[in-house]
Amino acid sequence: MIAMLCVVILNTRFMGVAGQGTVALINLGILIQVALSNFIGGGALVYLASRMESGKILAASLLWAVASAGICLVLFQLVPVVPTEFIADTLILGFIQSIIILLMQLLLGREEVSRYNLMVALQPISLVMAIIYFYVMMHDASVQSFIICSYISFVFTLLAALKASKQLLMRPDFSNLHTSFAKIFNYGKFAQGGNIFHLLNLRSQYVLLEWLVAHSRPLVGVLSIGMYAAEAIWNISKSLSVVQYSRISNLNDENKISGITHSFLRISLALGLSATIIAVLIPDGFYQKIFGNGVIGLQGIMLLLAPGLIANCCSVIFSHYFSGTGLHIKNMYASGLGFLCAVAMGLLLIPTLELKGAAIAISVALITQLVYFLFSYSRKIKLKFSDFIFHRSDLEMLRKSTSAEVK
Repeated sequence: MIAMLCVVILNTRFMGVAGQGTVALINLGILIQVALSNFIGGGALVYLASRMESGKILAASLLWAVASAGICLVLFQLVPVVPTEFIADTLILGFIQSIIILLMQLLLGREEVSRYNLMVALQPISLVMAIIYFYVMMHDASVQSFIICSYISFVFTLLAALKASKQLLMRPDFSNLHTSFAKIFNYGKFAQGGNIFHLLNLRSQYVLLEWLVAHSRPLVGVLSIGMYAAEAIWNISKSLSVVQYSRISNLNDENKISGITHSFLRISLALGLSATIIAVLIPDGFYQKIFGNGVIGLQGIMLLLAPGLIANCCSVIFSHYFSGTGLHIKNMYASGLGFLCAVAMGLLLIPTLELKGAAIAISVALITQLVYFLFSYSRKIKLKFSDFIFHRSDLEMLRKSTSAEVK
């Protein structure tokens, strides 16, 4: 997150918010392609890496990565998500990133956690170093330079991932390919479907701003900075949810599962609320000193995003409860409902309120997602108001959970 924050700062200070807006749309295109590729090459491989031959996994995942690039080529022609002049680069970068993620999932599935963590850190750090070289030392700050830096970072990480995973790899095995496709897809379809909807839930406003507002690229840039701040806050909840997920996925006692979930819900809400208040209280002048004078009105945008930020801090915990209990379909429904709400609200509000309308649409969509989670969870386990109030005993629950995780 620190490295990616540096990328955003460098982009906005050297290219302005319009340049950052273009980069945000390119990154959105890459994320969509990778999310589609992950139906076969994503998180399901962590489970299947020790249960399927690597050759069969590689064959299915590589072919699907190529197919995903072809699908996105058609999609980006029909739906102008990515600026036309950058579609080819976006597709190539998306394909490289899909292969990197495939190799990383195989590493994680074989419990090569240290190598996996190295790949996670290597990509953004190498991107920062390449950007500093081009922007600062070569005095060449442009979107095209950012793309060159991305190629350097992606290829460098791919080579490192290939080296780190060479002992796990076999020649691609294309026999019984339909069986391999079906097995991998069945393990990951609901989880990845939810991931795609959640991605679009948060990022669809970039595209709607681009469509509905003239000269919108600077607005997309400002909104993307707000979303980076939001994701930094959500990283608190995501970090907690990793421990929560690992604990409840190995339990069968519903009382223990709900007890852990409620404790982590309260901790996530308390920390997320505190971080959101800080983000909202930071004045525009401070944001401008960091990101540049073109970043105008970010404090007001953070205020409009605040209800959604807090709602999502709770949703992350509920999402991992449903994942840990095998109900991935609930997450897909919640994210799908949020996406539909985001698009509807964006179409309604952006033509008149522009950037503020996009921020409101994101918040409403995230609140809608939380309402669905609350409804679904309450049908199984009764919730009380006190379940949302932080207790000192929750810290002891967290300490025990992390100690158990270490052991």
